[in-house]
Amino acid sequence: MVSSSTFNSHDLAVIGTGGNRPYRPSTTMAKKDYEGNGTCIYCLQGFEKNFLTNEHIIPYALNGELQLLRAVCKTCQKITGIYEQAALNADLLVPRLLLQFKRRDKKKIKLLPRVSLSDTSFKDPINASFDVQLPSDEYAQLISLPLFPRANILNGCRSADSTLTEISYFFSRLGGGPNGKRIPRMTTKHLAKPHAYATTVAKIAYCYAVAEIGTHGFDGKEIRELLLSKRDDCFNFVGNPDREGTNASPSTPLHQLTLSKEHGNVVAKVNLFASACAPTYEVYLGPEKISQSESTEVNPNHIA
Repeated sequence: MVSSSTFNSHDLAVIGTGGNRPYRPSTTMAKKDYEGNGTCIYCLQGFEKNFLTNEHIIPYALNGELQLLRAVCKTCQKITGIYEQAALNADLLVPRLLLQFKRRDKKKIKLLPRVSLSDTSFKDPINASFDVQLPSDEYAQLISLPLFPRANILNGCRSADSTLTEISYFFSRLGGGPNGKRIPRMTTKHLAKPHAYATTVAKIAYCYAVAEIGTHGFDGKEIRELLLSKRDDCFNFVGNPDREGTNASPSTPLHQLTLSKEHGNVVAKVNLFASACAPTYEVYLGPEKISQSESTEVNPNHIA
């Protein structure tokens, strides 16, 4: 289900009633480690291996199981961690808590956004009073993810900035509560940080491409500038090819990633929450680089 809303500084109010999915979506995916080469994948500087740390391609906090080993320096890790953590605590907070993803700091309490149980909130959700705190098993089993226009570069144009005047949301029902409990009707909030979210999607796409074809496989200068916060035009690189959800079954893995070549450019498709039928994001990574020692094709890759 898709809803459109003019974006401003306010978070989106979402009316949820539980759901009718016959099964809970999978929360696991295949595990794979990729060896680094002694170079930070962002600044491309060489380091001794003990000065480099592992980089989760999909964040650990999203149950990501793909890693680039000894692949990021501490300076770049700090920069990329700022927007990633912002996205994890906003757009991605509700999915993380409802699906009970793993956490490093289990002692730190994470709360779901407050909800409104008032009948009037259904008619006027923007002005509703969100004053009820609920545990995850009593919360509306509904996740919402932002949808963006197709990446400007893939549409043959570029924007000088990353202004976002309108945003849509895709809603996926997770089924009944984790214990089969029936959830009452309520109005919830989508905590929105679209630029941090889109840049995090770009980071996932870039890390996956580096893992599969290396930094030599494409000209990633521009997207590295984006990921290191040297530019802020994330919607030139990130968008949705369409607003449709994907098909899923009980065996569909939590997240799915693919690479392809389009008109000489390397493009990644990032399907976060594939097991919950969420839509796919498309990320422009840069022109394909060909050398005599490399194949003339970027083979489509799929990790499940």
